[in-house]
Amino acid sequence: MNDISIVKVRGRPYSVNPINNSLTLRGKNIKIIREIEGIESLIDLVSLDLAGNNITHISALDSLKNLTSLNLIENKINKIEDLQNLTKLEVINLRNNNIKSIEGLETLENLTHLHLSNNEIEEIDGVDRNRHLIALSLMNNKIKRIKRLNNLAELISLSIRDNFIKKIEGLDNLKNLQRLDLTNNKIQKIENLENLANLSRLNLNSNEISVIEGLVNLTKLYELELGGNKIEEITGLETLRRLYTLVLGCNHIREIKDIEGLENLTELDLAGNLISEVKGLDSLISLYDLDLSRNKISEFKGLHNPNLEKLWIRDNPLPKEAKDEIYEKYFKDIY
Repeated sequence: MNDISIVKVRGRPYSVNPINNSLTLRGKNIKIIREIEGIESLIDLVSLDLAGNNITHISALDSLKNLTSLNLIENKINKIEDLQNLTKLEVINLRNNNIKSIEGLETLENLTHLHLSNNEIEEIDGVDRNRHLIALSLMNNKIKRIKRLNNLAELISLSIRDNFIKKIEGLDNLKNLQRLDLTNNKIQKIENLENLANLSRLNLNSNEISVIEGLVNLTKLYELELGGNKIEEITGLETLRRLYTLVLGCNHIREIKDIEGLENLTELDLAGNLISEVKGLDSLISLYDLDLSRNKISEFKGLHNPNLEKLWIRDNPLPKEAKDEIYEKYFKDIY
């Protein structure tokens, strides 16, 4: 390591961790990176954490050519700039800033993780050359369309939740994608996912979806979340044999059906629907956690799921005798 391993902020010294060549200066009220006296001499520095300061511009990092991880969350940065010489960067975290566009990343060909959640980004742009990205987080921005991601063939995790997206598109080339989170957007239809055969987790909670469709090729899916939509019928799940978590709470479902083949299902959330009768569950031999809260169930004829441990059935019009019978018969915790 370089002999110089101490920097100063307003006269106070801070040491580089010699074990992993990292420097952490969280919450030091730093406004300009040049306030860190001696930072330009840390040429062997691998990880720099400047989270929770008041930094407005990225600067004075040119000499840190061995940097692989840069954490600038919770600052006041409005532009991604002056990173072009840091070509070894693998992880950049810029959550909770004021960034409006994705730029200045063209030379960072080793980048694998890019976190830009909680900013003011309106368009997905500027990541075309970051071909080795495996995780991209764009939660809580102002994005309306999914686009310009075709070159990210190695991407494994993509989160664009809490935006203004109306259509699922632009994902055809992401054949290695395993996790896709589009929660809390304005999506009306499940579509254009047929090429994502490696997808294992799909989160589409809090959208405007009315029909379960377009999932037939996603045979590796083990977690599907569709809560808080406008779904009236359970359909289109026949090929999802590996599914073990299914969330359909807060929809308009009246009947439990077409899930008989989901023998690996361990968690089923049907809370907050319009279900009046409990049926169609007997074949779910792996079912462990079942939520039927806040429905219209007035009669309970029994369940035959050998592994059921958690049964949530509160806020249904069940008579007290029925609740007592459930407790006695199943010796379960009735929440």
